[in-house]
Amino acid sequence: MEASHKAAREAIKQGLSRDEAHEIAKEAMIFALEKYKPRVVGGEKAIQKVIQIRDQFVEKENEKSGIFTEEIDINDYPQIVRAKVQSRDFLL
Repeated sequence: MEASHKAAREAIKQGLSRDEAHEIAKEAMIFALEKYKPRVVGGEKAIQKVIQIRDQFVEKENEKSGIFTEEIDINDYPQIVRAKVQSRDFLL
């Protein structure tokens, strides 16, 4: 379910209509259900696998749209650098 929410939020951020976002959310759920075949019902491993599948799907969809992201740890950088990196206008 979270995969569909994230996919829909990303679609809306990209300027797609609500109907398009709804369709993307639906596809994300179907994708997760098709890929997720738990060996054991419940458990932390099953949850981590679903999250991994969701993240792979969102990353693939973002790449199709020309959106690339990278997560970096900025805690060790000076405050001015952290503020600049967190701004929406920051470009490499």
